[in-house]
Amino acid sequence: MQKKTKICIVYSVEFGYEKFVSYVAEQLVLENYDVTALFKWNDIENVPIHNGVKLKNFNFKRSSSLISLFLKNLKIFFYFKKEK
Repeated sequence: MQKKTKICIVYSVEFGYEKFVSYVAEQLVLENYDVTALFKWNDIENVPIHNGVKLKNFNFKRSSSLISLFLKNLKIFFYFKKEK
């Protein structure tokens, strides 16, 4: 069995993901890619429609601080290291 290529889509909000990227993510799943989408859900209790895309709720905030950007990238790194 061939190993799937992993793709991560990072979006700041659910609206942007659903309106602009969800179709592309679903097509990538159909092409046998392992797709994960990270974004902040508007309502935690209503999980967005995913059709094979792994979704992860990630609390992004618009910030100009280099420290906060570094910490978010570190958090993403450890999330995917755990997902191996």
